[in-house]
Order: sequence, then structure tokens, then C-alpha cells
Amino acid sequence: MNETGQVADWHVPQAHYLESWSDAVAYAGTVSVVQPLIDPLYGGKSAHDLVQALLDEPGLSAYETVRTTWKP
Repeated sequence: MNETGQVADWHVPQAHYLESWSDAVAYAGTVSVVQPLIDPLYGGKSAHDLVQALLDEPGLSAYETVRTTWKP
């Protein structure tokens, strides 16, 4: 814990990028879906999990969110 952690009300462990589903768009417009390479180790949350928790359906997983976004 540092000075910021001592006064913060929320502590959200961040998942490593190899542990979570994600998506990306390159400058040229190429779309990529990022699949996790390892099982989650310590119960961290990805950026998709955090944003989804603030939206209408907080129960959706990062996998379901990415799949819904890029579903044809």
C-alpha cells in the first residue's frame, strides 16, 4: 500500500492481459479478438469487466461482452 492506496475507497485488482478476453482495432482497421492464454490467477478484473459493471448489465462477462460486440 502506498499513499494513494491508503486514502482510496476502492481497490480493484487488474487482470493481466494474458488472463482476459479483449478486442482491438488496428490503425488500418483490422479487428482482432484477444483470447486469454492462461487461466486467471488471482481473480483480477479486466477493463471490460470494470466498464461492464458500470453499464446496464453488470453480470455479463468479458467473453460475452466481446462476443456480443463482434457478432455478425
